[in-house]
Amino acid sequence: MADFLEVYRSEAFVADGQGGNTAGVVLNAEHLTDDDMQSVASELGYSETAFVCRQKKRTIR
Repeated sequence: MADFLEVYRSEAFVADGQGGNTAGVVLNAEHLTDDDMQSVASELGYSETAFVCRQKKRTIR
């Protein structure tokens, strides 16, 4: 796993950024394995975590 991950916290379903449903967003995650993603999501502790991966072929995973 990389030494540094760019992680953002997003608050969904709320107008002012307070409360709502918290989700993690991990950018440039194409180098992470499925096990790495599970580990990162578990460590963040949010109910939802999205991993943004650059791929040559358009796929949804």
